[in-house]
Amino acid sequence: MRCEPDVYVVGRAIHVPGCPPSMFRGDLSDQPACAPEDAHAVLGRKGLRNRDRASRLALCAVTQAVTEAEERRGMPVSSSAAVVVGCSFGNVDTVVGVAEDIMESGDRHLSPLAAANLSSNNVSAAVSIWFRVTGPSLTLCSGDRPSDDALAAAVRILRSGRCRDVIVVGVEVASGPSCEAYLDDDMNRRLQTQASAVILSRDLGALAGPDTGAVAGGPAAPGDAGDRPAPGASAVLALVGSSGVGQRITSTQHRDWEAR
Repeated sequence: MRCEPDVYVVGRAIHVPGCPPSMFRGDLSDQPACAPEDAHAVLGRKGLRNRDRASRLALCAVTQAVTEAEERRGMPVSSSAAVVVGCSFGNVDTVVGVAEDIMESGDRHLSPLAAANLSSNNVSAAVSIWFRVTGPSLTLCSGDRPSDDALAAAVRILRSGRCRDVIVVGVEVASGPSCEAYLDDDMNRRLQTQASAVILSRDLGALAGPDTGAVAGGPAAPGDAGDRPAPGASAVLALVGSSGVGQRITSTQHRDWEAR
């Protein structure tokens, strides 16, 4: 019988624009939860000019998760780490905007800098490039629950031995023409723009065991009480909200992610 290696949570973060730091428990975040347009408050200005909104949100969350992982575990995230992103809409607004510009005025005035944001793998590529990690890089836009698929894929990658660490991100930008076109008004009102990130690893490093700094139930953005996590971020948000650093991923959790 094959013995599969254990997988642990070694870093986590939630970034919901509009939520003050006091809405986070423990040391998940000491940065202001800025909007994508203000991501330089967390990331600095260099390298952000041509990043789309989903990539900026993802980078904000991953920066905080990586910082926690490296501080608590006492070692850097592996340079061969994988990146797996789950999102429903991703960069679709960017693609739609460029397509509309081409239809209206042709491609002569299209900026070459826009091309990098047209890839369906745009968000995970942005994270890989930003953190200079060279492992597998995947963005899953698989319908209603892509973040479940992202977590399942991350566990499979780790148990296959392809890398020591995996950066998992659930991100959604719940605004723009694409959301308005494909979702009814009620759903639009209930979606949140948010990003959640978790670092999964086969190596606990200096961590002795789980802490008690989990976010109970995850934060809720100010506003309508009917707000709920966007589909692309829901499973990662739930894991961050229920897990302490050093906690082991159970076989039941993995089966649930695989089944959805």
